[in-house]
Amino acid sequence: NENGSRGLRHANISILSAPTVTSKIFEFCIARDAIALDSDDRRISIVISSSSGEGDLLPDQPGGFPYTIDAREVAPARPINIDRPGGDSIRLATYNVRNPGILNLERAPHFQRIFQAIDADIWLLQEQSSTGAGLTDRLSSWFPGSRWHVTGNYRWNFTASKYPIIYQGPLTSARRTIAALIDTSDIIGTPLLTINSHLPCCTDDDGRQQQADELMEAIRILKTGDGAFELPEGTPIIHAGDFNLVGYSSQLRTLTEGDIQDEQTYGPDFEPDWDGSPLADLPSRHTHNRMAYTWRSDSSTFWPEKLDYILYTRSAIRPVHSFTLETRSMPADALADGGLRAADTASASDHLPRVVDLAAVESSPLFLRGDANSDGSIDISDGINILGYLFLGEDPPTCLDSSDSDDSGLVDLSDGILIFNFLFLGGNAPNAAAPSCQRDKTDDGLDCGASPACQ
Repeated sequence: NENGSRGLRHANISILSAPTVTSKIFEFCIARDAIALDSDDRRISIVISSSSGEGDLLPDQPGGFPYTIDAREVAPARPINIDRPGGDSIRLATYNVRNPGILNLERAPHFQRIFQAIDADIWLLQEQSSTGAGLTDRLSSWFPGSRWHVTGNYRWNFTASKYPIIYQGPLTSARRTIAALIDTSDIIGTPLLTINSHLPCCTDDDGRQQQADELMEAIRILKTGDGAFELPEGTPIIHAGDFNLVGYSSQLRTLTEGDIQDEQTYGPDFEPDWDGSPLADLPSRHTHNRMAYTWRSDSSTFWPEKLDYILYTRSAIRPVHSFTLETRSMPADALADGGLRAADTASASDHLPRVVDLAAVESSPLFLRGDANSDGSIDISDGINILGYLFLGEDPPTCLDSSDSDDSGLVDLSDGILIFNFLFLGGNAPNAAAPSCQRDKTDDGLDCGASPACQ
């Protein structure tokens, strides 16, 4: 430009920001090797303005916000394994497959590798333009021996499940949100209600809000027993899909907190979870970097964003593992292990699949008795951990049940002594009665907030 500046596309500097809705706090990142930052001077200035140039400008004073980019190395993100966790769980994935979807001949090989690597039990698909029979045939060809139950086509939304579908139907008049009550009783002891949404895009804030209000009214009516099908109290609810939340944050509050905006039409606010709390918004990141975006199109005027959500009733179901699959950031060995290629997610769709493994909510989590520091083994550090907690004022163990070595219902000196006797004097092992991870069968008031080695 005449003033010495040059225009850049978001892809030139790999800029991302969050959240995508109105907020008092935003975060953003740019690539350190961006072409605009190729000098030794790491100082930048930040100015935020509307695209039209006629709206608000931040800051009000000229010059922008000064910031110096930290040049120190950052440790790589801990890789997330895409394999299923052990134990009884259900794998659910939500995926906008970009019209026409997985039946497109050119993109089908990419979808096949993605679907087979994830191997979900339940798929919530958006922008899939086909018949249910066509989708069933494609899934059956990719997963020989699996029987698929597929809903009808609701405005290009499908839910496909390896478990029988008890009920299916739209929850809004626009038919962009569908319910599927799935018989998962053999795995988690109860059916699972899945809600699959593809809300209106872009500047249609009013449309998104209206559909969010109408959906929450439908959930409230279902919970009171007056809906289109019977929903037993305590049934786990998963609401996922492409929510397109790029405007007012009120839409997200409606979907999580039951804060209905048009109460005259859709009735009063309510707390959607069975215990009177909001729906939980599951956080998950890419398997090999610290990013959470679920939509990316480098040729678009919009930078990568999180548009796809997974909400759930925390009182009735618990996520035990989750990730977002972005093959562009996966190393070669991880791609090979999953039977994937680096270009798969970008070639298949502009959205990324989000994946969660769900398990039943139990009265107590798994733990290994005597493993006070929850590292998966019983050794001298566990005895030291207990004594430090009791006598040195150190933080309590995250799992008090595992520190109760003798199962007395108390964490006291005898627990440390039992561990040392076992290690050095040939005494009984703290976990002799249950040498593997277990649930506490003793009603002792102790809890187990976290035992990572048993997850």
